[in-house]
Parts: sequence; C-alpha cells; structure tokens
Amino acid sequence: MKKLLLLVIAFSGFSLAQYHQDGWGVGFGINSVRYTGDVVGEDLNFGANVYIQRDLSRNAGFRMKVDYNKFTGTNFKVETNHLNLSLGYIFRFYFSDYITPYVGAGFSTMYAAKTNKTLNTEQKLFGEISADIFFGAYFDWLGDNWLLKGEFSQHTISTDKFDYVSIPGNGGLFGGGLDSYIQFEGGVIYFWESTPYVAAAKALPSGVRTKMRDFEPELDALQKKLDKAMTELASLQARLKDKPVPPKEPKAVDPVVKEVVKEAPKAFTFKPVYFMVNTTNLVPGSEKVLNENFDLLNANPSVNVVAEGHTDASGPMELNKKLSADRAQFVKDYLVKKGIKADRISTASFGPDKPAMENSTDAGRQLNRRVELKTK
Repeated sequence: MKKLLLLVIAFSGFSLAQYHQDGWGVGFGINSVRYTGDVVGEDLNFGANVYIQRDLSRNAGFRMKVDYNKFTGTNFKVETNHLNLSLGYIFRFYFSDYITPYVGAGFSTMYAAKTNKTLNTEQKLFGEISADIFFGAYFDWLGDNWLLKGEFSQHTISTDKFDYVSIPGNGGLFGGGLDSYIQFEGGVIYFWESTPYVAAAKALPSGVRTKMRDFEPELDALQKKLDKAMTELASLQARLKDKPVPPKEPKAVDPVVKEVVKEAPKAFTFKPVYFMVNTTNLVPGSEKVLNENFDLLNANPSVNVVAEGHTDASGPMELNKKLSADRAQFVKDYLVKKGIKADRISTASFGPDKPAMENSTDAGRQLNRRVELKTK
C-alpha cells in the first residue's frame, strides 16, 4: 500500500511540474456489480453512482464518488444493499483527440445492509474500508464539455463480513481472506471552468515560443506579433503620406468621368477568431478579438464582409463542412446581435480545405479551427 501511495505522489508531481489545467466536473452513471469473494454473484446486479471530479493538471486529478449497489448471491442466498463513499486519484494518458484512457486508485468507506434469505437473518455494517483500483476511458463524442465514460474497478474490503459468508482463502481477484467485488460502469461527465490544453508545436513561425503550458500564451504571442506588424505598417504608410510629391500638371477631366470616379476603398484587416475542438465555443481571448472586429465594422458602415469558417482535418469531411458553416454563422449572429446589419455579412464554409497551419500537431490544428472575415 505504501508503494502504491508513493507511486501516486510521484505521478502527480511529474504531471504538475509540466502542465496545468484547472477544471471541475460532475458525473453520473449506471453500475453492474458482482461478488468475487466467498459468494458467487448473479450476472445482473445493478446500481448507480454520482461524483465530483477535480482536475489538478492535464494528467492528474481527484474525484469523490457515491455509489449505491445491490448484490445477490447464487451459491449462498444472500443479498447486500450497499452505499459507498470513495475518494480516488486519477491519472490520464493522451493518445487520441477523442479517447482518453485513465487508471486510478483510492479507498472507500461503506454502509451495507445484509440479508441471509436461507436463515432469514439481517445484519448491518458501517464504516468498513475498501482499497479500490480502477481503469477506464473518456470518449469525447458528445461535444460542448460532455464526455462519455466507461470504467472497470476492483474493491477489496478490510473484513470478511461484507457478503455475510466467511470462507478462508476466497478473497476475490487477488485471493486472501478478505471479501471483494468488481464493478463495471458507464456514464457521462460534464466539465466546467476548465482551461484547454494544447501541446507545443514542433513547427511554428520563427520567434514564437515552443514551451508553453496551454494554448492561450501561444495565441497571445502570435497576436502581439500581428499587432506589431500592423503598427509598423501604419507607421510606414504615415511616412509615405508625409513625403512631398512633386506637383503634376493638372489634366482636363471629362465631366462624365467625374461622375463615375469614386474614392478607392480603404484596406481593412480583420483578425481571425479561434474555436474549441468540435464546437462553436471560442477559445479564451477570441471574444475580445471578435469585439475588435465589430468596432472596425461599426466604424465603417460601407464595408461588407464574408465570414469564412474553417476546421482542422480531424473527423469526417461531412461533419467538418457543417461545423465550419456553424462557426461562420456563429460569428455572423454575434456581430448582428451587437448591431451590424445582417445584409453586410455573408458566410462561407471550407471545412479543412484551407488550413492556416499543418494538421500534424495539436497547435497547428488549433490554428486551423477558425473564422476569418474577408472584405467583399
């Protein structure tokens, strides 16, 4: 047990030293449980669970969980109604954008009401402790901060009294004289107040930092470079404007030409806005950029734009086309709601066909999940 605790602390320290992702989640699910000690359990015993999860980093987190389960035996006619309060440590592994396996360990305290139907006797048990190990996976198939979850767990109880039967040496999966049970569960979890993590890119523009804790610092760095370039461009334009130009001989202008010649349109540069994976939710910092684009449109009522939606290369093409259209429509609706006339904004969707960066890295894919405003 001491070795397991030391291993948990080592994993936690390693992950916190490299990443940080605050987040809270709440979940619930359905259980299927079986005795694995002295009593042979029925195949179909069910229960339910609800839990709160706190993520300390990209990989590490803790959860507090309440389970209710009902156990019945076949070789011995015993029945246990079981209420369990547990605290567990979780360590996640990232191999895919959509499936995240995890392992964990923890402990539980329980209340059990037991009935021996053969002897017609009852007994209640409170405060016993169990050691828990579990593994499972999250499936990011729902979007909007919802995840599916599947899990298997094994629970070794500190006594041989849980199933109402005492037979030496029948301690479940690991043997010994203690009672135990296994649990399969499926459910969902909703996360809020989380900071999205995007790994550092291997091929970024020169000067951009490649060591970062999340995507927002990278986006800020790129935005600062863009702002600096725009400032230098404005300064250059001002110098060219102030430079004296030799006067030219005026030429006679046909009156008809005077009627059709108009002032050349101004050049506008709108900043792109970026989105979370598989949603129309903006990444932190993009709402500020969208408001700046609104100010520019509002100050120039003669300018009309096209909102062009894009995605990364993950997922089916048909879904990406729809997602890019939804993102473009989201930007239009946002600007119209703030006061821009709807007929000034049209939309277009390109899916993954026009990437801004390579799709081989997480950071590159993040820069491709965007909407750009282009003047008509």
